[in-house]
Amino acid sequence: MSIALMTLAWKSGYQSGQKMVLLALCDNANDQGECYPSISMLSAKCSLSERSVFNHIAELEKDGAIRRENRNGRSTIYHVDPCKFCTPANSAPLQILHPTPATVAPHPCRFCTHNHQ
Repeated sequence: MSIALMTLAWKSGYQSGQKMVLLALCDNANDQGECYPSISMLSAKCSLSERSVFNHIAELEKDGAIRRENRNGRSTIYHVDPCKFCTPANSAPLQILHPTPATVAPHPCRFCTHNHQ
């Protein structure tokens, strides 16, 4: 389980179904973003039909959030790429940042070793 990936997935701008599938993948992934859950397990974990899970995986792959590595006779390996989904959503409110340096901060020259007059 990668808590770091799950935290980023929660902050993603995906709709509920895609977000649930992404969270389930992150919940199964190691810190490098690799996992190999079955579709039936993802379906049960997300309370979605297997067809819905397939569709959401296809959309996540199309967006680049995940990459599938199909293996003959073995389970599919999923690679989660947080760089593709960790940016804030367009609908996220803008945050007002405090100006730097703050007006109450001491003047930087206070820390200098030479005098500025």
